[in-house]
Amino acid sequence: MKEPGNPSESVLYSTEGSVTLTGKMEGKTICIEVTDTGIGISKEKMEDLFLPFTRLGQDDTGIEGTGIGMTITKQLVELMHGTLEVESEVGVGSVFRLNIPMAEEKSIKDTTGQKIGTDGSQFDLDGKATFLYIEDNPGNIQLMREIVEQWPGISLVVRKNAEKGIKAAGMLKPDLIFMDLHLPGMSGQEAFAELQTRTETKDIPVIALSADALPSTVEACLEMGFASYITKPYESENLQLEIKKCLHH
Repeated sequence: MKEPGNPSESVLYSTEGSVTLTGKMEGKTICIEVTDTGIGISKEKMEDLFLPFTRLGQDDTGIEGTGIGMTITKQLVELMHGTLEVESEVGVGSVFRLNIPMAEEKSIKDTTGQKIGTDGSQFDLDGKATFLYIEDNPGNIQLMREIVEQWPGISLVVRKNAEKGIKAAGMLKPDLIFMDLHLPGMSGQEAFAELQTRTETKDIPVIALSADALPSTVEACLEMGFASYITKPYESENLQLEIKKCLHH
């Protein structure tokens, strides 16, 4: 159970109660069940549970939260071809059931031993390339590293805040920049605007990577001049396609 003041969204912002996590295998499916004794969810609010930036009436409680935890969880489960089911009773608690099929092992090398793209196609940029990733979340950084490792000739440089990212962009002049929008201190939008004022970085394509899927945010970033906008979580194939578009353009 998390400490009061930093509660899990799985107990719907309750600072009391317990959370039980169980797991088992059913054939080739991983079954995970999370049971909490939180405040529960009414039938009227259940349909809004997975909408982004919806806190189900807890906005004025003083308890922290953004309302995107369940949205991201559902998207991640569906990307893994799984299902997420919810049962809840007000005053009793909730049960979240995740069913995720085991992944089939895939080879990442062709018959010549050369690394290929995660979708089975070689990611060829006709030479070497350097990508700069400005991101502070360790999980997102690790995911990007694992993806880029499968692409021959590409090196990844990471900076964990906008100020260091801007400095690295000026020194390295990367072929492409991935920019998280919600960075500590200077935001991704502010960092992009700063890059545009500098002669050495203004022509480098920048792809926004964010969990913010609001159409207004996407439209605003594209109008600013971002080369592309990709919402998290994303698939490797989609990322690869956007990279090719930006670099070839």
